[in-house]
Amino acid sequence: PSGCRGDLSRPGARAALFAHYRNDIVPAQQQAVADVATLMKERPSLLLCFEAHAHDCHRGSLAPFISKQTGLEVSHL
Repeated sequence: PSGCRGDLSRPGARAALFAHYRNDIVPAQQQAVADVATLMKERPSLLLCFEAHAHDCHRGSLAPFISKQTGLEVSHL
């Protein structure tokens, strides 16, 4: 949520944001994660975002949840 992305230039702000995403947001969206996992098992799929690096993006935090449900390997390109 955009309200969680305040001043990300502060030391530790990105780490705190992604910890919140992994610990609170993704677990609260279990059905959405399951839907994405189903799609990824059915056909070749990618998680894409505007950010250049997975460590600066929610996809880097979401991918392990999808991998756990699908057994698919995570590969950051």
